[in-house]
Amino acid sequence: MDAESFKKEFLPYHRKLYLVAYKLLENAADAEDLIQEAYLKL
Repeated sequence: MDAESFKKEFLPYHRKLYLVAYKLLENAADAEDLIQEAYLKL
């Protein structure tokens, strides 16, 4: 996957994913780490 595809397919959902992670973890830093790990696996 190239950078442009990633930007078009995943970044529009970043905020929503972060909010879900934050609600589950109740910690901003942990939510950011979780989202970052998910993006790395993609």
